[in-house]
Amino acid sequence: MAASGRYTLDPMSLFDSISSLFTPARELSPQVRAAIDNAAQLVDPMLRAAAGYPRDLAGPAARALEYCAGLAQSIPGPVEIGRRTFATDPLVHALFGRAEDIGEMLGRSHAVRDYLEDSATEADFHALLGMRRKEKHQFGMALQGDVVRSEVPQTLLYFGDHTLSDPAGGAEAARERLQGSMFRGLAQSFALHVHTLQQERDQSLRDRAMERAIAARQHDARSEIHHAAHSRRLRHLDDALSKGAASLTPERLLDQLAACFDDPSPFLRLDQVEVAVDPMGVVAERSADDSSAQRLRFMEMTSRDRRQWVVVLARIDREEALEAVRSFEQATRYIVI
Repeated sequence: MAASGRYTLDPMSLFDSISSLFTPARELSPQVRAAIDNAAQLVDPMLRAAAGYPRDLAGPAARALEYCAGLAQSIPGPVEIGRRTFATDPLVHALFGRAEDIGEMLGRSHAVRDYLEDSATEADFHALLGMRRKEKHQFGMALQGDVVRSEVPQTLLYFGDHTLSDPAGGAEAARERLQGSMFRGLAQSFALHVHTLQQERDQSLRDRAMERAIAARQHDARSEIHHAAHSRRLRHLDDALSKGAASLTPERLLDQLAACFDDPSPFLRLDQVEVAVDPMGVVAERSADDSSAQRLRFMEMTSRDRRQWVVVLARIDREEALEAVRSFEQATRYIVI
């Protein structure tokens, strides 16, 4: 500050401020640029017409990629999935009802068949194993104290809808593929949101056209009350259309997509679940002291539609997978014949 009490301007800071206006934007990494372009294609290609594209998405997209990488690293595994481990690993035994279910899953998996056709390596491979956690309430026999009782209410834990995706040779390569798939899932979730907004806009357009047609027919002295009601309805639809149109401009969609990438947890997250089950798959009560119960820990992935998938990074023996595919194709051939 000068002696007169006035603030003085630092010439260097002024120079830095002016020069920053002419400094070219930092170059996006190929990974971030590719992720942004893929997201724009999924959501709405008109996003590329927004003034801030792709600059305004650079930071949020990079953070979303980092978030997805963290989720991919948090998925348990690799867990060897096969006939041998079905008999020795309590987790694998709990995930499948029978050892034969593993072969059937491998044989019908399009992802596994495509990977085996495209990959020449003879080593094991890795893939994301996803399945639904399900419960069945039943009555069965149980030991209560020293007494065996029948017709005891029980909850049976089992898993269904087994699906394999994103196969790759090594565990880290599989996790990298999962990162990309999760990011695309985020963009697809937002695209579904945009699609819903577009459907609401189109429905409002149809409703407005209908109201205008009705109002035009009733615009005479004998139906002023009805005409006034339709006029109010038209004003309401016009307001809804204006708001809908504003939310679907490229600039507004760009802002919303950036917000989605900045806070992706409502669209995609992982939660740890712990359940104790006995060898028959019956859920043990928390208060029960059952030494035969196995405590299972797994991760559940929740997406924007609130559907939950138990996820495990699976390691699969190539020869077992090839045998499963051959058996499936042979069985399918007999069915067709």
